[in-house]
Formats: sequence, C-alpha cells, structure tokens
Amino acid sequence: KNHFQDIFNCLKTQRPGQHSFNLNHQINELTVNANMVKDAIEDLGLNKSCGLDGITAEHLKYASERLPYLLGLCITSFFIHGFLPDSMLSVIIVPVIKDKAGNINSKDNYRPIALASIISKVVEIIMLDRMEVHLLTQPNQFGFKT
Repeated sequence: KNHFQDIFNCLKTQRPGQHSFNLNHQINELTVNANMVKDAIEDLGLNKSCGLDGITAEHLKYASERLPYLLGLCITSFFIHGFLPDSMLSVIIVPVIKDKAGNINSKDNYRPIALASIISKVVEIIMLDRMEVHLLTQPNQFGFKT
C-alpha cells in the first residue's frame, strides 16, 4: 500500500480538501456547454471499471438527456472557481502483475493501475479537447501520440 501510495500522491504539500488550480481566463473560455459534455460522454469506453463513486460510463451514456446540461453547469463551476472535489481526485489503485513467471511476492513485479471516477474522466476529455491545439507534436514524431 505505501509503495503505490507514494507513487500516486502528487499533492503532498496540500492539506486534504484543498485541491485547487488557477485559471486566469475570461468566463466564456471556461464555460462548458451540454454539447461538449455529450461529446466527452460519447468518447468514453464501455465495459470499464468504475471508480470509488460506483458510476460507470454506461450510467452516463444511458442517462437522461438533461444530464449533459447539468454536468456542463457543474464542470463550468469547477473551472470558474478553480476547485475540484476530493471525490474526483481519489482513485482506486489496483496492482497488476508484470511478469507471471517472476517473483509474485516482490512489489517491483507489480504495476499500479489507477481507477478514476467517470466524472473526472469526462472533465479530462473536455480539458484535453481544449488544450489539444497547444499540445501539437512535430510531424516526424510517430510514437506516444494520442
């Protein structure tokens, strides 16, 4: 537990409940509309494990048509206020064995998989769509591209 907790704990300097970020932009740049949320939900893969909240991609894909509008309001408020709730930053860490023929008792023979909440994945997709133009690579780069 301690081995993987140290790997994933990047917020050691902040007290619990104080996960914030700064975005110095105009309000219209921070607004997330229902179409953006709907597109992000459509990009989610099916049959994936859920995070601590127990919500799966299927819950969002087959929910009411009002959900993208409501999530858009919620995500916009996250961006405007520069705050994400702890529930969106919490993950379940699942150790997966690297080499089945290796020493299964060694912590170095496991790689951690972090299962995040589905709502945080929607936020990540929306942010990536917005930042993608700033994350361009060179034409001769062929690996590690999204």
